[in-house]
Formats: sequence, structure tokens, C-alpha cells
Amino acid sequence: MSPHLPVFMSSRQRSATRAVTVDRAFRKIVLAVDGPENSGKAIELAMTLAASNGADLDVVHVSIDTIPIVAPPAFGMPPPVPRRYFELQQRHEDRMSRWLTRIVGLAEERGLNASMSVIHPNLSVAEEVVRKASDDGADLIVVGMKNRGALERLVYGSTSRGVIEHAGCPVLVVH
Repeated sequence: MSPHLPVFMSSRQRSATRAVTVDRAFRKIVLAVDGPENSGKAIELAMTLAASNGADLDVVHVSIDTIPIVAPPAFGMPPPVPRRYFELQQRHEDRMSRWLTRIVGLAEERGLNASMSVIHPNLSVAEEVVRKASDDGADLIVVGMKNRGALERLVYGSTSRGVIEHAGCPVLVVH
């Protein structure tokens, strides 16, 4: 007998939030993380859901290269990128890899079947998370939500909103 899972559904209108029941357990959960500063609650909740459902957990990080633009192109050629940038980017990727490995290790200590994926995007972060979840056959995507101001949301967009809009499975946004 599969458990009845309460899920809160929300339409684009805030007043339309309502509770529904899901009559199946989650078998594959994709947890999208962007760094230790914003992901703690999402990690804990995803592990709890994976444990209670006997689900596999895939911890996904979309690694964005942030090559600084230091000057406009001259004569059709972009300016050279300082070598120091590549060293800093590599250090950041190494630090993220160690952090993701710790998350997977913690999940395995809890008896979960966990894996990690680092994606270098061709699409937006949200579209890469959705594509990974679709490729994995995920039943649920768990994402954290940053507290961004209106200007930051305008400039950078909202990854969690993009995941919600494009996902083919339920999305849990953890604030």
C-alpha cells in the first residue's frame, strides 16, 4: 500500500493554494543545490523525503563559469581573461565537489542510495535542472529559494520559478 503524501499546489494566483493528496511514493528525487549558504534546509528535507519514501537521491549542482568582462571587445576580439580567474574558478569547483561529496556521504550514512551530478550548462540553470530530472525519471525536484530583492530577480531571474514552470514532475521549493 503506497502512502498518501500531502502536497500543496499553488497556481499563479496566491489565493488559489490548496492541499491535495498524492497516492504514490517518490522513487527518485533530484535535489538541486547552488552552495552551502542557501541549501541547508532543502538538503535536510530532501534527505528526509528520500528516507521516508525509500527513494534514490541525486544531488545536482549546475556550475556556472563566471568569466569577468573587463573591457569591451576591441577590433572584434574579446579582452584576454586573467590567468588568475581560471585558478579561482578551479578552486571554486574543487570546493563545490568536496561539499557535494560530503552531502552524498551524509545521505549514504543515513542509508540512502545517493549520487551527485555536476553540470556545466548549455541552457539556463533551471532548464538544466529540469532536463536532468527528466533524464533521470525523477518523481520530485527539491530546490532552495534565495532571498533576492526585486532588482536581483529582474537581472538574474528566479531559478526556482523557472524549474516550477518547466518541470514535468512536482517541485518542492524550500524557503
